[in-house]
Amino acid sequence: MIIDNPVYCDKISYGRRVREKVKGTKNEYRQAPQDNYIIAEGQHEAIISEKLWNEVHEKREITGVKSPSKIGRNRAHLLSGILKCPKCHGPMYTNKHAWTNKDGTYKEIYYYVCSKTRTARGKSCDYKAMLKKTDIEPLVIEAIRELIKNQDFASEIKSRIGKEIDTSTLNRKLSNYESKLQEVELNKTRLENEIDSLPEETRFRERKLHDMTLWLDGLYDIIVELEEKIEDVKLRRKAVEQDAITLENIYTLLANFDKVYDKITDEEKKSLISSLIKEIEIFPCDEAELPLKSILFNFPVYKDGGYVCGFLWDKSTHVSTCTV
Repeated sequence: MIIDNPVYCDKISYGRRVREKVKGTKNEYRQAPQDNYIIAEGQHEAIISEKLWNEVHEKREITGVKSPSKIGRNRAHLLSGILKCPKCHGPMYTNKHAWTNKDGTYKEIYYYVCSKTRTARGKSCDYKAMLKKTDIEPLVIEAIRELIKNQDFASEIKSRIGKEIDTSTLNRKLSNYESKLQEVELNKTRLENEIDSLPEETRFRERKLHDMTLWLDGLYDIIVELEEKIEDVKLRRKAVEQDAITLENIYTLLANFDKVYDKITDEEKKSLISSLIKEIEIFPCDEAELPLKSILFNFPVYKDGGYVCGFLWDKSTHVSTCTV
């Protein structure tokens, strides 16, 4: 939960996370949360009172409510699922390229790729280009920073945003993905049983085994894709349901975006971005100076004297709006 972070009550924490080696790997590390860490007085203005912050933690102790799952906490991919492929408009997710240099230093780069390029059967996409996360994420954050600088934005967005977000759409998506996953896993089990029980005397046995193995590999690709979609939908729904990510609190975070964004965790950033943005379109690789094409928000925003649903970029740096 975002309110776990003491930065919101005018505090600065030290040692909330430490870098530790991942077991079973040679040069892979991760950020691990710590229960005991130092909290000191900060120099920034508090967004919530220290009393409220402490009350939330006391309530947790009484009710037994735990902090959010660690699933996805180490994933710093802010735009997974909301970034759209420029060719098929399907969701884009991240792939990691990692290597160890001769001097022993470990390097890794994350790219956004179309999720449908990995689909072996059924619908697929041949858009093979990879977009570095460092080439797109800063552009989106800067777009939000520019938006909140608008003089009329704060008052208008507060009046337009409701008090609750309907999670029914996310629930339907989650149910659909889970049903598909169950069906694919059932097909995978059946196929594995067929492979294991194929009689030795079967005609063209080796060719059939080869074809069934390829089919099985395709089912695994689909399973991985569905599991990623389920995880992302759960993260987005959690962001909506948590008390600290109600729309009223989103307004508070927006109004103080520059103060807190660089101080919150990657998981908190992902929750915030998912709550604000519905989808992001990009230009195909090498077609424009900047990859960002459009940002569509989850709610109407006020800019230049009217309400708009999003912002469009041309193939240079010019920005326009799309009306509601």
